[in-house]
Amino acid sequence: LRPIISEGKFSFENINVERQERDSKSMLNTVQQMIRVRQHHPEFGCGEFRVLDLHSSAVLGHCCQWQGELMAAFHNFSERPQRTGVHLHDVQSGVASDALGHEEREIKAGSFDLDLEPFGYRWVRIRKS
Repeated sequence: LRPIISEGKFSFENINVERQERDSKSMLNTVQQMIRVRQHHPEFGCGEFRVLDLHSSAVLGHCCQWQGELMAAFHNFSERPQRTGVHLHDVQSGVASDALGHEEREIKAGSFDLDLEPFGYRWVRIRKS
């Protein structure tokens, strides 16, 4: 066993569940939110998987479609912010909503742009119109 960290910025007094629960941006709250989204969107686990063609080689995008629902995930593997164009062959118009946030983008002619922070990610729900 390792001794309890009782001093410094990583002490149990600074890093603990009670503090994490109060901090909306904490790792605990982020993971809990991701679990809730994953539970409400079975496309990720049950859907047909496909890698998306993107305009940035630093970004991996994939989507999963199941029972008419479509979710996509984007991962920036660069230490720099990335903007990438996304083209969806089977969606001509609609809305791309950030499943972990509040941002929405309009899909026009099957395309939308997406900004990612360094080493950032987005889970996006695609709704056809």
